[in-house]
Amino acid sequence: MCQATVWSLLVTNTPQGSLQSSAAADATAQEGPADSADHLASVNELRSQFVLFKRTLNLLRANTAHPDLGPSGLPMLGMLHWLGPQRTTALAAKLFLDPSTVSRQVDTLTRSGYVEKLADPDDGRASLVHLTDTGEQALTQHLQTIGSTLNGLLADWSVADLRTLSALLGRLNSDVHARFPGATDISGPSV
Repeated sequence: MCQATVWSLLVTNTPQGSLQSSAAADATAQEGPADSADHLASVNELRSQFVLFKRTLNLLRANTAHPDLGPSGLPMLGMLHWLGPQRTTALAAKLFLDPSTVSRQVDTLTRSGYVEKLADPDDGRASLVHLTDTGEQALTQHLQTIGSTLNGLLADWSVADLRTLSALLGRLNSDVHARFPGATDISGPSV
């Protein structure tokens, strides 16, 4: 199941009028069975926060991305840095994107000098996408910028809160990837 499909399920399966405010969800945040009203209300609040968080991530990427690269190329550069040279189809599978979308992005990144396509030594008919030195520098610059931005944004957060959020997001990531067939290893680049 592709990332967009999972996301649309998260966004569109909300019954009309079932979202509660976070204050109401906090007031009913007691543990109970998965089908209890409190549990369902909390899940709906989380779904609402997912939508907002997706926009927040887009905002962060748009405001921290290398000016010539844009936010859509960063995950691909991160994946190439992590995995090394890859076929376009392998990149699409790892990124949960349509191969035609990845192919267009690779063409854009190639024209900009961030990646290059070289013949696959195992199959001369295919090509592998390689991260160039320019792409590596742009990725490094982005990671430094996003790290500095997050450090500033989260300066008032306690270490305990940061660790709790990180642990809960890690648990959520693991659970989502364990739930859907075809999900790949979730360790790797975080761009």
